[in-house]
Amino acid sequence: MPEQASQKVSQEIGTDNYEEELKEELINGQKTVIYEISGEKEAKLFGLFKIRARIISQINAQNGELINIDKPWWSFLASGI
Repeated sequence: MPEQASQKVSQEIGTDNYEEELKEELINGQKTVIYEISGEKEAKLFGLFKIRARIISQINAQNGELINIDKPWWSFLASGI
């Protein structure tokens, strides 16, 4: 299952440089085993400045469903995130 989670993250956030961690979290009142995958992605702020944004995603370890993607609050100002 880690390979499927890795492929899903590569497709969703577009980065191959990431770290995986297996966690157990409370989601909708139930304990769920998830992969928390964090990585950095290059983008351009205001279309001018090169930056790196930290992106964290959570994927259900049992069914491979994407639960959440956390991006920086300023991601709407950058292209490529």
